[in-house]
Amino acid sequence: MLASDDRLIRIQRRLALQKKDIGSSTKLHDLLGGKTPRTKEVREEELRQLALRAGTPPDRVKAILKAPDYTEIVREAGDHMGPHGKMAVAMWSGCSSLAHGDLSGALIFLAREAVSQDENVMLARITGSFGMLRHCTAVGVAFLGRGSALYRSRAGAPASS
Repeated sequence: MLASDDRLIRIQRRLALQKKDIGSSTKLHDLLGGKTPRTKEVREEELRQLALRAGTPPDRVKAILKAPDYTEIVREAGDHMGPHGKMAVAMWSGCSSLAHGDLSGALIFLAREAVSQDENVMLARITGSFGMLRHCTAVGVAFLGRGSALYRSRAGAPASS
């Protein structure tokens, strides 16, 4: 949403996200033994038709529906955020690491206190870091504010602070 100013590109990006979601939804339904109301093929054809109606050249439809790279999405959004954007990928990667239970996020983003150490083994207490939480929240709020302002501006509504 933060980029590009070209409406067709934003539509194409949204359709690519939807195509990825169709794949994820289909896999989840398969794992649970359920069925989607419409087949994956029908849903993907609907996306192809939407891309064409939006103005995508027929020979580009397959390419624009390619699964997005989330790191690239965050990096590009950060490029439009000034000082807050410089840390966009780092914040996103750290939060993603925590969400997935990866050790790197815990060691970088959380507070650590050594409780005891014996040779090469350390017992540590790992807790939340209010400073990091505040910083991540501030960056997220800045992104939401910028996205909201762009939405209003592109929709023709008066911008507010």
